[in-house]
Amino acid sequence: MKVGPLVESIRAYNGRLARVDAEVARLTPIFSAVLTHPQLGSLNEPTPCPVCEDGFLRPERVAQLRQQLAASAGLEQAAAAVQTQLRVILETEIDNVGRFCRSFLPEAAGWNEQRWSEVADHQVTLAGPSSDPAGGLNSEKSIRGMVQRSVEALERLRDVRGQVKAWTDEATRLVAARAPLDAEQPPQLAEVSTYASLMQHEAQAMQELAASLHQELGAKLRTASVPPGTREVLDLLGPRVGIG
Repeated sequence: MKVGPLVESIRAYNGRLARVDAEVARLTPIFSAVLTHPQLGSLNEPTPCPVCEDGFLRPERVAQLRQQLAASAGLEQAAAAVQTQLRVILETEIDNVGRFCRSFLPEAAGWNEQRWSEVADHQVTLAGPSSDPAGGLNSEKSIRGMVQRSVEALERLRDVRGQVKAWTDEATRLVAARAPLDAEQPPQLAEVSTYASLMQHEAQAMQELAASLHQELGAKLRTASVPPGTREVLDLLGPRVGIG
């Protein structure tokens, strides 16, 4: 997980914020809205203003707003950079990891106990009991363990996303209010890389086992008659194998 750009953007934002008057920083978005208004931004005579001190917005006040906005221009850019990095962390970094992890989970991720037992029995019938001394497909060391560990890691990743989203929502709120941010990131961000690495490891192991099963059942797949249970076993292999 790359949090470096986010940390850098927060530090730059805090630095800019420290150099701008707190009240001006808080009101900068309002100043910007006034100056970009098609009528107020080019004001050349007083106009009624219910929130102004004397009930009017005057050209000299507009000029003053321009000066204050120009002085805080770097702050606006820094705030925008932080908001961009917050979106990147959540939508790109974490969500991309989640999509990748879901992409290689086989159909077996949704199997119940009975289904696992049936498919393991089919595999033994097709290839013989000595083909997998670790306990067959329905074991912690074989495909079932790999799938279960991947599913558990994906569930933990969902929990982490919720926690990180709460943090980014609060950070976004603080930036909108032009308040300082803590540059220390939540520890959950580091967990994303841990879970992604774990699932990549399990995905590699599943690919190797799938290749082994394909080789093991290859002769039977080339026969005219496909033995019962072959389709169930091949459900573990994904789209790389077809029958007939």
